[in-house]
Amino acid sequence: MNQKKNYAAIILGASEYASECLNNETFKSTAGHFAAYLKKTFHPAIKNLFNRKIDGLYEEIKNFIDDNADTDVFFLYYVGHGINDEDLYLGTASSNQSDSFRSLSLKELVKIIKKYAGSIPFILIIDCCYSGELSKHITTIVKEKDHEKGISVICAATADKRAVCKSYSDCSQFTGELLDLLNTGIKYKNRNLSLNDVFIELRTVFRKKGLKPIPVAFTSQGGNPSLIELFPN
Repeated sequence: MNQKKNYAAIILGASEYASECLNNETFKSTAGHFAAYLKKTFHPAIKNLFNRKIDGLYEEIKNFIDDNADTDVFFLYYVGHGINDEDLYLGTASSNQSDSFRSLSLKELVKIIKKYAGSIPFILIIDCCYSGELSKHITTIVKEKDHEKGISVICAATADKRAVCKSYSDCSQFTGELLDLLNTGIKYKNRNLSLNDVFIELRTVFRKKGLKPIPVAFTSQGGNPSLIELFPN
């Protein structure tokens, strides 16, 4: 009998910002749809930090990961504004147009995750403009090759591209297509899907539909959680 696996997830992002001109309710519904998928599929311990202000946010993330450090797979999902200010910052409810320090530093977020990624696999799904900037922060995590450890990431856009999230839609372009694929499956695969399977098929869907930007993916050296056959098909 297969041993039951444990999962944990953090939902990050914002639809309401300190600068009201940044507000976009589609971010909220998108986060809700993705959280619902995780809940029905994996029944994870879940920490919903959507629309939270920056004060105390790093500590809440760290504490939740620490409390779930024995999980089999850890998901981290973000949807909102990506703010490119020499490095990438993820918008929070504290974010405005002038002070990036009121947003979540991607560099600092990865530092927190790296502390644990040598022992558990992390799946990061980042849905925002310029999200491919994350690639420069994902380095060697695991000395020996072990796909059950490390960090694997799918991003909505390259480091120089804007993602698409229309304010009158129910879901962002990237997450909407991703969820359609996860809920429909891949007909020619007769097993659970890995993140790598999903990424390859997702890029094919984007190209066939003429959608841009094309999603990007990368993984830490040594560990490669994208090979875990994780998603029901």
